[in-house]
Amino acid sequence: MEVVTVPDVMASTGYLLFKAGVLAQRGLDSVLTEMGLSYREFLVLAFTSAEELSQQDVARRLSTDPTLIVNTVDALEARGVLERTRDPRDRRRYVLVVTAEGRKLLAKTAKLAAAAEGEFLAPLDDDECRQLGCLLRTVLTPKLSWLAEAETDVDVEAGTGTNARANG
Repeated sequence: MEVVTVPDVMASTGYLLFKAGVLAQRGLDSVLTEMGLSYREFLVLAFTSAEELSQQDVARRLSTDPTLIVNTVDALEARGVLERTRDPRDRRRYVLVVTAEGRKLLAKTAKLAAAAEGEFLAPLDDDECRQLGCLLRTVLTPKLSWLAEAETDVDVEAGTGTNARANG
């Protein structure tokens, strides 16, 4: 067996997180391509299916330029899976609403995405998946302020919930 010398940077947590993200995204990309969605379109549908958000709200959640969200929303609206509607509480503001067709598309895509995630995480048992999810939320929450307020069915202290492995 050949011994491979690995530079310290290649064994660092940051590199391993980056590489895990790249490899996990490959599985998700194949699902999204099959469903005719970009990663950004999938995330916009997911966020706006959970609550009424404006384009600005979505841009903040995705930590992206609002002009990119405009193009994404235009594409989803043209496809008939998302609509811009006036906010009844503020007539100057528009909220994004997922259509019935959009909800069907999102449900099917989310199911396939969960299967791809499960395949990627297959080397881990259920407890390890929950633990990994909890650790990642701990690291990301200070950088993604909405995550601190997000309602999940995960008990971070106990490391339990369906946002870990049960979706896959």
